[in-house]
Amino acid sequence: MTSPIVTEYMRQFGKLSPDPLCPELRAWNTARLHDLWVLTGGNDGRAPIPFWGIVWPGARALARYILDNSVDFAGRRVLDIGTGSGIAAIAAAKAGADVTGMDVDPAAIEMAVKTARANRVTCRWIAGDALRITDDDLSCYDVIIAGDVFYEERFAEGITGVLRNARRAGLRNIAADVGRTFRPRTGVRVLCSMRIPVYREIEGIDYRDTNIITLAAE
Repeated sequence: MTSPIVTEYMRQFGKLSPDPLCPELRAWNTARLHDLWVLTGGNDGRAPIPFWGIVWPGARALARYILDNSVDFAGRRVLDIGTGSGIAAIAAAKAGADVTGMDVDPAAIEMAVKTARANRVTCRWIAGDALRITDDDLSCYDVIIAGDVFYEERFAEGITGVLRNARRAGLRNIAADVGRTFRPRTGVRVLCSMRIPVYREIEGIDYRDTNIITLAAE
């Protein structure tokens, strides 16, 4: 059963179309993310920001990187934390990975399920807090990925810790750095760089220069 917020998003706001950077994939987007948030009571603090309503630049860059390096993901067990729209998880599934996407917002999971169906791939989806991932959880995976997750201080620090802990546990970690304030600054190796198209209505610019990075355990 589809929740009211997702129903309203699909009816009034969202559009499913080929991604501008990853045309192999179809994804839902809207330039009216703030209007959707207001409609659901966001101005009164009654609803979280619907981050799942668009493909953010970090997730878009990560999806492109995965599709361009599919041999590194084929047959791997991949965990996508803060999956949001689900596009990076879906790219990994397209590359032949066994994929689990995680997000704290159940609406994000709903949209990720719909987007995966539109792209004819299958992933597992978990509504859960990535900051609560344990070593036992990590033992189920080979690779952990994270898109646009460095936007808020506490969450960014927590996710950075999860990625470094994953490296200590023997996993590869791959994340996107779009220049957000709370991105990690040490123990970072850049795997590649690219320019990502974004919504001017949301980001205030047309493109974001983005690095795909991996973090040392430190």
